[in-house]
Amino acid sequence: MAYQNTPVENGYQVAQQLASFAASVGWTVHRQGEQTDINGSTLYYEVTISASGYPCYVTIAGYSNRIELNGHRGYDSSKRWWEQPDQYVYYNGDGEYTDSNEDETRTICELRVNPILSVHLFGGMSPTPYLYAAIEKEPGYYRHLTIGHLQKFGTAKGGMFWDVSNRRKYNGYHSYPYNHRAPLLNADNADGYNDGPGGFDTQKSDGTPYFNRFGYVSYDQNRSRMSTGGHHATELHSVFTASPIAFNARTPLQVPMVFANTYTPFGTAPAMRYVDLTYFEAGDELVVGNETWKLFPWARRTYGVRNSNSDYSGPEYEATHMYGIAYLKD
Repeated sequence: MAYQNTPVENGYQVAQQLASFAASVGWTVHRQGEQTDINGSTLYYEVTISASGYPCYVTIAGYSNRIELNGHRGYDSSKRWWEQPDQYVYYNGDGEYTDSNEDETRTICELRVNPILSVHLFGGMSPTPYLYAAIEKEPGYYRHLTIGHLQKFGTAKGGMFWDVSNRRKYNGYHSYPYNHRAPLLNADNADGYNDGPGGFDTQKSDGTPYFNRFGYVSYDQNRSRMSTGGHHATELHSVFTASPIAFNARTPLQVPMVFANTYTPFGTAPAMRYVDLTYFEAGDELVVGNETWKLFPWARRTYGVRNSNSDYSGPEYEATHMYGIAYLKD
């Protein structure tokens, strides 16, 4: 396992740092470099990685104001991130990847702040490969990006996952903690909205390769190629409600158990936990035995209010209560 914290200013530089860090911890970097977006003018930094001995690839596209992820079973070095072979993103070859059908499967880590401050990177190859980024946009204000292979419960195909944290984008909804999602959730939050989640590679019951989306699959054209999956938000909510534990004041680290096709237990994410931050600040470390976990809020450690007023739509109003993520540092 490894950890580093590196100054960056935008999503382009985050992708650059992810490429270098991934290579240093054992991932295979198939390509990295500057590319031009579909409009022929916007520049972004593109990285494709995989883990030796594990199926599937993930391509990372770092723009100035966002980072996009795409999982794909095949790889073509002449194709851009949105047009890879056998991919998660629903791209119909019409020359435009932003129509409503394709938005349903795009994984977007929006930054909303420019310049940003730094990226905290965590990675390793054991017990299964993983690569995590906590992107510090302002002091105490974060976005998360997670890539890895699930520790599977059985022998199903696939297992690679890619996801980000995000907010519900309408008006001031993100001023209330439940309107944010953490990586790997079955929905954005306990309320069940879906805004820009990622997915993971698996199979149907007949063995056919299949993608699961971290959230509800609502478009008919996607039903034949992906299903709903992820960690159940209601389970996560129950743990946070009872945390810290009343009789001993301990803070549990909850393992994100991922379900495929909504109800089939599939596996867990390595070196990552959900955590209550009541007794912690952003960036604190928690030592459990011989392990050190570094803790971050989903977005910003503040209570917030339930408000849909557009006056609360700025990034300064993003609030995620005491909801946090712990990454294994060493």
